[in-house]
Amino acid sequence: TEAQKTAEYGMQAAMCDSLKDELGGDRIRSQEEIVSRLVGLPVPGLAFRFLIQQDVFPLGRITTINGLQESCKSSLMFEIMRWHLVYGGLAMLVENETKDSPDIRDGLWDHNQDFLNRKFRAVQTQNVEEWQQVLTYSIDAAKKYCNRTGVPGRSVPCVFGIDSLSAKASQEDFVKINKAGHAERGYSNVALHTTKYLQALPTYLIDWPFTVIGIQHLKKTNDPRTGAVIRNKPGGKAIAFMETFEFEMSRIRDIQKIDEGGVNLRMQTRKNSLGPGRISIDVVFRWWWEDDPATGLRSQKHVFDWDDASMALLVQQAKDKKTVW
Repeated sequence: TEAQKTAEYGMQAAMCDSLKDELGGDRIRSQEEIVSRLVGLPVPGLAFRFLIQQDVFPLGRITTINGLQESCKSSLMFEIMRWHLVYGGLAMLVENETKDSPDIRDGLWDHNQDFLNRKFRAVQTQNVEEWQQVLTYSIDAAKKYCNRTGVPGRSVPCVFGIDSLSAKASQEDFVKINKAGHAERGYSNVALHTTKYLQALPTYLIDWPFTVIGIQHLKKTNDPRTGAVIRNKPGGKAIAFMETFEFEMSRIRDIQKIDEGGVNLRMQTRKNSLGPGRISIDVVFRWWWEDDPATGLRSQKHVFDWDDASMALLVQQAKDKKTVW
């Protein structure tokens, strides 16, 4: 009835007014206002849209990529970075493992050095506190610049990649090692540092077109009693609560041909906060050599073959008599 609607509006207004004084009016939003602030980047291929169950790759979110060794985790991170750069964005790599892959990055980004030097930077860190400082200070600086007059504002998609989240020891551990000359038995505090930081990180991303991608190393074991697969990832359990997407990468088989190579990969959403999870697709990560007609030099090109993955998905869904979209 009208009387009931009036009472509901009045009660809602009373609750919101009481919170505006404490929190500010901008933090109290209706469903329509929340949806209107959701933005994302177009993604290449039907297969990836099917994987994340979204038309776009949403910004202002945390994504993690995990898998066993040599499952192309960093390569997928570079691919997602490429999407940001193509649409006018910037990329920063927080390199924690001292085993960067510039050749793969060059191959994915078409060896465009001018493009790379303008839009990409990598920072080598020394401990867990330092990589967190790099990320915090970079996000803060980007916000301050976007808020200046005469600049594009909140229209530049920035992506920050951490490779990997648990690669570095803490400053406290480094001090102990330097003093003793070796590591000692004890519990690491890296997971505690990472947990506390990730509890704060989502707040820095609210209403900003920024993406944070974290790499994690997966260790699979089997429960001795049931045989069930146990997935262990370093860095603490808080990561799983803060991320929007968690992609698990697995290597199916290698592709070795005369004129090209590659890896057949399986990607699964172990977590999807925006749609159904546990969805898998297969995609080929290809590489081949090309001669530069201008310089005569040979360069290696890399690509995630999303078109091939999309065709394979459609064929498989047709066999299973399922609807893709």
